[in-house]
Amino acid sequence: MAESLDSKRGQAMLTESDLLQLEEKIERIKVVYDEFNEVQNQIELAASDDNLEKEYEIRSAFEDTYYSHRSIAMSILGPREPLQDNNEFCPPKAIDINNITHISDPKLPRIDIQIFNKTISALMDTGSSINIIRSDLVADFKIDIKVNNQKFVSACGETPTSSGTIDLDFSINSLACNSEFILLPKLQEQ
Repeated sequence: MAESLDSKRGQAMLTESDLLQLEEKIERIKVVYDEFNEVQNQIELAASDDNLEKEYEIRSAFEDTYYSHRSIAMSILGPREPLQDNNEFCPPKAIDINNITHISDPKLPRIDIQIFNKTISALMDTGSSINIIRSDLVADFKIDIKVNNQKFVSACGETPTSSGTIDLDFSINSLACNSEFILLPKLQEQ
């Protein structure tokens, strides 16, 4: 959200199209919040008493960031008035964005997972339909790789080629998990 708004700085107003896109992004980020909440609840239930406070801090940091960014987006949209033809709401036609507070470098939340007794900081993207792991993180372990050379397009515009998929056991706060992961070279995170 921040990157899109930052690219509009210097323009006097946001168009109706910009505002509609922002409204859609607000709806989509709500889904991310709901999924984070569901996963974090499971993690907190599985956490030992020693780690529970850390999990509460993770939740608090995520929620603080979420509500901060969502409130800025909602304030940009401002009040919307119903259209005369139906009950849908329409944002104002334009808004001055020169006075919007800058959102500094928003990031997706990370969680610590254990793979082969090694702790790895994993990027949690609950909106993704696939699981990805960097090839170098599992290169030293004897894992059966289902070879494929599938190409992907990342959110950053990169086009990496997969070296295959693996079936991987991992744990989150002692909660055993298993999933299929696509092996990709190091990707740029944004």
